[in-house]
Amino acid sequence: LVTGGGSGIGRAVTLALTQRGVDVWVLGRRQAMLDETAELCRGNPGSVSTLACDIQDRPAVDAAFARAQAAGPIQSLVHAAAEVRPCAAERLSTEIFTAVVNSQMIGAFNVIQAWSRALIRAGADGVMLCYTSAPGGRETPGLSHSSATKAGTEGLIRTWAVELGKYGQRFNAIAPGLF
Repeated sequence: LVTGGGSGIGRAVTLALTQRGVDVWVLGRRQAMLDETAELCRGNPGSVSTLACDIQDRPAVDAAFARAQAAGPIQSLVHAAAEVRPCAAERLSTEIFTAVVNSQMIGAFNVIQAWSRALIRAGADGVMLCYTSAPGGRETPGLSHSSATKAGTEGLIRTWAVELGKYGQRFNAIAPGLF
């Protein structure tokens, strides 16, 4: 399952996986963008099934995972969904900060925990890759709010790797730079 598959890194990961014969559930907020990704993958050896879902909404995430897991546990997760709103610190409002925290950190929590709990219930192993961001480890003007959430998400992933590894789950984060 790939989150954020309607654009950007999530779309690129979905394309690469389907080119290699992997069947992918792709999750994102906008059905039209997911349909576009599915169309780009048409003809690849792997297939795409779409799930429109706002990862900030935990009941919606749980429903999406239930649908995707109808045939069995999802053992591979790529979490690439993120909303980035550049904003200089002097103009940063509580509303903007909260929106980015909800999208990037709460969304990651909802998705990764839903995935992990389902694997524990099924007694299955799994591997997860979460895209964070290089700015999470250093100062990046205009992205203080995004940098803070990415650093927090990496802390969550490192801790869950230690706590949930006993269930055969592997947690990984990759932090690309700006592009």
